[in-house]
Amino acid sequence: ICSWFLIGFYFERHSASTAANKAFIVNRVGDFGMLIGLMALWGGLGTLHFGDSVSSATGQVEPGLFELVRPAENHHEQQVPDGLVAFAAADQIEKMA
Repeated sequence: ICSWFLIGFYFERHSASTAANKAFIVNRVGDFGMLIGLMALWGGLGTLHFGDSVSSATGQVEPGLFELVRPAENHHEQQVPDGLVAFAAADQIEKMA
């Protein structure tokens, strides 16, 4: 909303109002993309906590996003993007066949 007000401040100019509407729409599309990304993180990893947290019920440490994406037993190597690259490559190979 703030970008819409800032860009559309000179409401007498048609270009300013058009640019304000465009900024508003682009921001809403970006918000929707962020929501989809958060749902994918929560669905795939089961948490939205960045760091490890201690469960109040059991007292056990529940891993956060950093630990789930870069597990300590793999020397903190990143796991998720590697899988996405492999998935994209398999998709391209399938399209070529």
